[in-house]
Amino acid sequence: MLSRLRVPIFCSSLLLVAAIVSAETIRFDPPNPTGTRSVDAIITGVWRDACTPSVKNVAISGQTVTLHLDATVPPGVACAQSTSPYTRTFHMGILPPAGYTVILVADAGSTSTELARVPLIVRDAETLSISPYAVPTSGGPIGLANPFFLTAATLTIGGVTVPANSDVDGSLFANAPPHAPGVVDVSVNATTGTVTSQAALIYYDPAAADPAVFEPILFPLSFQGPGAFGSQWTTESFLYSNSSAAYFRDPLPCAGCSASIDIGMKQLTNDANPWGHLLYAMRGTTSSVDFASRVRDNSRQALTAGTDVPVARERDFRGQLRLLNVPVDSRYRVMLRLWSLGDYPQFIVNVDSLALDVAPLSVTRIPATAMWFGSIDVTSLVSKGHQSHERVGLPVRVRHVLWVASVSSDLGNAEHHQQRHATGNDRFAAIGCEMDFNVDEATPIADFFLTLREEEEGGLHIEMMSRSKGHLAGFPAWDHADRDLRHFTPDDIPLGEEEPFEDAGEAWRIVIIARGKDVFVLEGDAPRGPLPRRYRIPRDQYLTAWNELMVRYHPPLALEDVLGGGESESVS
Repeated sequence: MLSRLRVPIFCSSLLLVAAIVSAETIRFDPPNPTGTRSVDAIITGVWRDACTPSVKNVAISGQTVTLHLDATVPPGVACAQSTSPYTRTFHMGILPPAGYTVILVADAGSTSTELARVPLIVRDAETLSISPYAVPTSGGPIGLANPFFLTAATLTIGGVTVPANSDVDGSLFANAPPHAPGVVDVSVNATTGTVTSQAALIYYDPAAADPAVFEPILFPLSFQGPGAFGSQWTTESFLYSNSSAAYFRDPLPCAGCSASIDIGMKQLTNDANPWGHLLYAMRGTTSSVDFASRVRDNSRQALTAGTDVPVARERDFRGQLRLLNVPVDSRYRVMLRLWSLGDYPQFIVNVDSLALDVAPLSVTRIPATAMWFGSIDVTSLVSKGHQSHERVGLPVRVRHVLWVASVSSDLGNAEHHQQRHATGNDRFAAIGCEMDFNVDEATPIADFFLTLREEEEGGLHIEMMSRSKGHLAGFPAWDHADRDLRHFTPDDIPLGEEEPFEDAGEAWRIVIIARGKDVFVLEGDAPRGPLPRRYRIPRDQYLTAWNELMVRYHPPLALEDVLGGGESESVS
């Protein structure tokens, strides 16, 4: 039987907004500028009222860049007292290579208020070609082109002179000494002279994720293990480089891997983190690296290709996401997962922009990263006010969100029962009330069997029957059951052994629970109402009935039938 995983799908009028007003942030475009590129500073913030500030000017003094916002309110203007998000862009032009301090201030009359302060590194990438161009504060190996093509040379890195070795191609190799975080000059010294590259090598704090150096790359799934009904899930994530080396902040999570990858392929391990794998790649070194991820259930079709999972990069940031085709049927569990680069501990989820359909979404920092993660079950929100089997689009507006995904069972009616096959940490949510009941109240059935009945809509449906009492229960939403039975296995029998098996519709609900030598079938007339029809069926009789049905639609084949042989031929 084919099992389906609730795969991440982009879904949306799901509105997310930062619930807490936060300080202004400054980011740069490009984030890792060199001395030949014009640099913009992009300001994002939440202003105290509706009179948001405008760009005034940029003042550069040595290695200090001051960005001035004009916060003066024009005479006679009354500002609405409601906080307002805003974004402003300052064009700083081409800056000489150096380490800068960028300060954001708001000017109102004669008063200036500092709002934010961040470092900016403009690197000289032309005078000397250094790879990697950034090392941790403890130092590390670097290579660079030898401008003199000599075998004897030394390097001066941040004022410290170290020996350098060369290879047959004339490249130089050395170990950069330890240094505090920041940018330093690098000089190549030889008997014929010295060549100096200013602000050429960056030292970074290995415990931080400096946005000037590293780009986040997100593999949103990293799970391997059992799921419901005997399913076995695995996530396969790969990196492939076909040219020069790519560098990362941390050793890659794979067997025998380091913090770099040369030509070849690496497969990441599965660590069951709810946020997947979050890697920090050195900017500009992964242009020739491909990233791929997929999930599959190998318990039923070990050779299935599985389902592709998008790998998100920093460019996937958006101010608004539109997530399409979200099922609103309450039988389908819909999870919203959110990764944020901003320090916003809580967002507000609002469906269809209706003020009453809201829920808080809390996020927490992912350990050893600069990113935050949170998830929320929005099944009740998306199904509220919608008819069963509808689908809605959810506009998603949120600040500094890297990726938003909905995880849900997305099934056709003919395979409705398969929605319970899911990973162990994302199982179908219970429908309705608790399952406590008095087993003695269940009617014993000693003549149980199964049959298929034709309906005007949906073709053949499975019915649970008693030879003496007639119809007991069924699966009204399981259309064209005969098609599924052609691929049925014993693992697909709705048994409810580890947890109750549940299915429901607008005016119907069934719960199946196996306990000891009996199977209890409970049925009601509402998706969340009581279960007045209760039957107790001997387990062996219940399983025999399902096996007989499977044999009828999925009969075993003789070996000669499988191999294509007909009647045996005599051999003399």
